[in-house]
Amino acid sequence: MARGGARPGAGRPKGSVNNKHTELRELLLSHAEPMLLKLIMMAKEGDLQALKLCIDKILPSMKPVDPPVQVAVNDNDSLTQKANAILVTAMAGDLSTADANQLLSGITTLARIIEFDEMDNRLTELEKLANMTASKTS
Repeated sequence: MARGGARPGAGRPKGSVNNKHTELRELLLSHAEPMLLKLIMMAKEGDLQALKLCIDKILPSMKPVDPPVQVAVNDNDSLTQKANAILVTAMAGDLSTADANQLLSGITTLARIIEFDEMDNRLTELEKLANMTASKTS
C-alpha cells in the first residue's frame, strides 16, 4: 500500500447517513414549534439576535444587481464597430472592465453563431448544387 494514499473502499460509503446527525435532526424537529415560538417571542421583546434569525429566514438574502449599461451603438453597426464602442466606453471610465469583458464575450459568442449560420447556409447551397449536377449527369 502506498504511503499517504487512500486505499480502495476506505472511509464512509457514498450515500451513507451519519446516525448522530439523524438523531439530532429528529430531536430538533420534535421541538421545532416551541423553539420557533420562543424565538419569535424573544424577537418581539427586542432580542436583536433572535430578530436577525427571524428576518434571515423570512427574507432571502439580497443579491447584487448590476445596473443597465449604455453603450452608443447602432443596430446597423458591424460587430467590430460594436466591440470598439465598448472598449472606448470602458477606456473613458463609463463602463467597468468586468462589464466590458462580459459584453465583448457576448459579441464573440454572437460572431461564432453568425459564422456557424453562414457556414450552414453555404453548405446547404453546395449540397443543392451537387444534387442538381448529379441529377443532370444521370
